[in-house]
Amino acid sequence: MPSKPKRRPEALPTPKPGIEPRKTPVDVLPFLQRNSLVLVAALILLGTIRIVATYTVFSHTADEPAHIACGMEWLDKGVYTWEPQHPPLARVAAALGPYLLGVRSQGTPHTNIYYMTAEGLAILFNGHRYDLTLALARLGILPFFWLGCLVVYWWGRRYATKAHAVIAVLLFSFLPPILAHAGLATTDMACAAFLGAAFLAAAVWMEEPTARNASLFGLASGLAIASKFSTLPYFAAAAGIALIWYYLAGKLSPDATAGLIRRRIPSLALASAVAFVTVWAVYRFSFGKVFFANISLPAPELYAGIRDVLKHNAEGHPSYLLGVRSNWGFWYFYLVDLAVKTPLALIVFFAFGLAPSLRNHSKLRLAWLPVAFCAGILSVAVFSHINIGSRPPLDGMVRSLAVCLVWRFLPSEPPRLPAVLQ
Repeated sequence: MPSKPKRRPEALPTPKPGIEPRKTPVDVLPFLQRNSLVLVAALILLGTIRIVATYTVFSHTADEPAHIACGMEWLDKGVYTWEPQHPPLARVAAALGPYLLGVRSQGTPHTNIYYMTAEGLAILFNGHRYDLTLALARLGILPFFWLGCLVVYWWGRRYATKAHAVIAVLLFSFLPPILAHAGLATTDMACAAFLGAAFLAAAVWMEEPTARNASLFGLASGLAIASKFSTLPYFAAAAGIALIWYYLAGKLSPDATAGLIRRRIPSLALASAVAFVTVWAVYRFSFGKVFFANISLPAPELYAGIRDVLKHNAEGHPSYLLGVRSNWGFWYFYLVDLAVKTPLALIVFFAFGLAPSLRNHSKLRLAWLPVAFCAGILSVAVFSHINIGSRPPLDGMVRSLAVCLVWRFLPSEPPRLPAVLQ
């Protein structure tokens, strides 16, 4: 019987002319590492386009006219008398665009504090250019979004890698509360950006207490205070938790701790001086009598603003949560906010990323900074009686930094990137 012919092995397909052969996938992290700056710039640009696209879609919110009015008074008249409860930095940024357009204060009488909203509306409708004026006011807040992204990148790059910093910026720039507040002429985006910058600058200064780092720490802290007064308790609580963790993790003796403190006193004094001058400059180097003493001090509006915030919190503010109304807020308000308004993927990343870090002491020491930052903010927020919505300090830095800087410790293999993106 004739034998069956042997089957020839199949030849590899010959690629068609002009078409490159298909490449194998490559690791995601090396790709992100090589192209971190380009990718971060692209993410910031994409976020910017998404934010700017909303400027003329949504009309002004309840707070925006008041903030614009206060900033315009600072620019046009050189005073800050409408309302000191919020510092001037973000308000001036919001009023700068309309001011450059040629709009000025409209002369609304200071009959009571609520007339500043009427003043802001008069500014927005001045010259029948409502859309343009509102868009320019909102445009003044956009740099704070850029700064927030850069702070996240700086943080991730310093304590992880460039690749993980890109992931952090990706999550931060896609958070709905960040995009929403970055598109409004309010104070919250500035607070989110500079609070993170101040905390990170403080960590860098603690590690390397040079004059340069101390000056950067002071500048960031001063701008944080000039953004929103809530940064004061947020930063103090976060820094306190971080210092306690540093002390316990390092197992330092009392003598060693005292030595660390002594070596940092001179540079801390420099940071304090820079922060003071920064805040005073934002208040136009004003000088006058303060409410608690019959003496004149620099930036009297600063002390009046802190007093008003404390009074506001003591008196409470109407709030609503889960079908219940309250004038004193809810201690679990921001916990519910984080649980309900955080994308589910971030919650999963956080849970799976933090778990292995808790079991590994060396990994835990790298994750403690963002965890301390989150814990500090939340420890203050639960005692707040002013629960009036989701805010970027809680919705941005708390989520993206904590998730990304612990996600890098996942024990699994890194994901794969399609060859087309190599």
